[in-house]
Amino acid sequence: MVDNFERAKQQLKLETEQEKKIDASYQGIYKQFVEIMRSLHVAAVPTVGKAFDPSVHEAIAREESKEFNEGTVIEEFRRGFVLGERLLRPAMVKVSAGPGPAPGRAPKSSDEITPQGQEEQPQTADLGQR
Repeated sequence: MVDNFERAKQQLKLETEQEKKIDASYQGIYKQFVEIMRSLHVAAVPTVGKAFDPSVHEAIAREESKEFNEGTVIEEFRRGFVLGERLLRPAMVKVSAGPGPAPGRAPKSSDEITPQGQEEQPQTADLGQR
């Protein structure tokens, strides 16, 4: 529901008095909804600027960043929520891959072979119940 409220808010254009009245009504309903969520101890998962945590974040992209250290969340695509200590939904995020290769060095290939001669397997996060 939160996602739908936020998408609806983005669609409102506040050009006429009628649109401003709709926005005021929308804001009142949204504020009530947020207060109910708080009273139930539902909270948003912290994201941007925080260290990537596979138990509460779902990484859907990586990007080089001079602003953020490797492994730091740099963008949130969809908010995640917790109920007390229980994860309701992981946050979809983009994670920093660090500043990138130094000038004159070739970037590391994702197709590199491990010393044993086998391709590295991607690691998956276990998002089991908390």
